[in-house]
Amino acid sequence: KDQAAAAKFKIMGNFMIGAVIESLGEAMAVAHEIGVGRETYLEFVKEVFPVPPVLGYAAKMVDQGGEAAKTQVGFTVPGGMKDVGYAIDVAKSVGMRLPVAELAYEHLQWVKDNGNPDWDWSSLAYALRKEAQ
Repeated sequence: KDQAAAAKFKIMGNFMIGAVIESLGEAMAVAHEIGVGRETYLEFVKEVFPVPPVLGYAAKMVDQGGEAAKTQVGFTVPGGMKDVGYAIDVAKSVGMRLPVAELAYEHLQWVKDNGNPDWDWSSLAYALRKEAQ
């Protein structure tokens, strides 16, 4: 039982990272579309959320014109889909939903279908940018 609980704990931790990536992607896409720019929004993130994973994923959404997630790969799209999918299943097993996880999964699926599954899972921001076009 302890191993099962530990595995679910890890899955929920990875979901939390995915949720942060989804939120960053949404905010970056809107910041870009309203003319604030991803670079300016990154400066805000650096001040308000100076946490290494947040800063790392936010930077990937800005670097190389927002294309860095295509080349700076730490965790691939299929890996993100697997972990986010597991989190959705864990929530369902106790009669709950994770709406942010569902959105992130949809965006990761879009990247897999329309981009490249070998990109970093932060490339879900790319799906958000494409939705805006």
